[in-house]
Amino acid sequence: MVVSGDVQVGDRLGPYRLDRVVGEGSMGRVFLAVHLKLGRRVAIKMLRPEHAANGTVVSRFFDEARAVNRINHEHIIEIHDFVEDGPHCYCVMEHLDGMSLADTAEAAPLPVQAIITVMQQLCSALGAAHEVGVVHRDVKPENVILLRRPGAPLFVKVLDFGVAKLGADLRRTPVSQTAQGTLLGTPLFMAPEQIVGLEVDRRADVWAVGCLLYWLLAGRLPFNSPHFGQLSMQVIKEAPPPLPSRTPGGERVPAGLADLALRCLAKSPEDRPSSMHEVRVALDRPDAPWRRRLPEMARLKVAAIAAALLAAAAAWSYGWKEPAPAATAVDAVAQPKSQQEPQRARERVVPLDVDDTIDPFAR
Repeated sequence: MVVSGDVQVGDRLGPYRLDRVVGEGSMGRVFLAVHLKLGRRVAIKMLRPEHAANGTVVSRFFDEARAVNRINHEHIIEIHDFVEDGPHCYCVMEHLDGMSLADTAEAAPLPVQAIITVMQQLCSALGAAHEVGVVHRDVKPENVILLRRPGAPLFVKVLDFGVAKLGADLRRTPVSQTAQGTLLGTPLFMAPEQIVGLEVDRRADVWAVGCLLYWLLAGRLPFNSPHFGQLSMQVIKEAPPPLPSRTPGGERVPAGLADLALRCLAKSPEDRPSSMHEVRVALDRPDAPWRRRLPEMARLKVAAIAAALLAAAAAWSYGWKEPAPAATAVDAVAQPKSQQEPQRARERVVPLDVDDTIDPFAR
């Protein structure tokens, strides 16, 4: 049994033997492990010893585990245990024997009905998170795993709540560990209010779901640039290009799904569907246009919100310097290396990540 220092493949950690590394980053690693007495395979997400000594990092790690268990939803990865033992801090998670949505879509375009099925399950998972005060903030193809279950060949599991926004009752300490204005998540899937560092709510996840739906239907992202400043201006100012009439697999794009994707990508949060339930209801009617009348007061706020976003972006971009490639690379903790770059047959998408420097859970 390991009692000090970093752990390696082949070591024992409590009742578990560490068999191989399935994800790695500067803050920690994820091991595939087996319970020696029960024979159960699990994934162990472990901080490196130097970070396990940092109370702020450990608190954030604990917050993620607690939030996932509070949600307790079939389409969200299960966390079985959380351990703080001297230099070791780790959580024991269910082992998911499946493929990410990124890898699945790269291998072959998803049929329209499969897209609807996946998105419905994703909305159910995120809706359950929202009900207990958790906003994921990093919904993207790598964080959606597809499993095969009896009667369900596409069974969704949502991963990585490491940069989630948590309600006060879910945090180990009463004060948020994330500084005001800090960017957390993957800019390619960030809502306008998120990409400029403003406060976000569940409608930021609605935007990300819209990005995913658009990407699956079109074979490309609605906004894409290798330069963060240019990408942020697209997200804030430009309308997404119209969706094609055909999916990458050659099927007709249902008008209702195309309309829903664009509604989720509305610049103002008030113009998006207000909840994941609303998105899911629209998914049930792929050929019906999505419509929702806004209260008069909400419509009057749209211009003011757009102006605030542009002002915040201008102020933030004034001092922006494009980072070196190493600074924008994924800091993988929870994802296998093969899942770090979502791809499609028509377009290779390399996610540009901006992570909180104290946060060990962003991929």
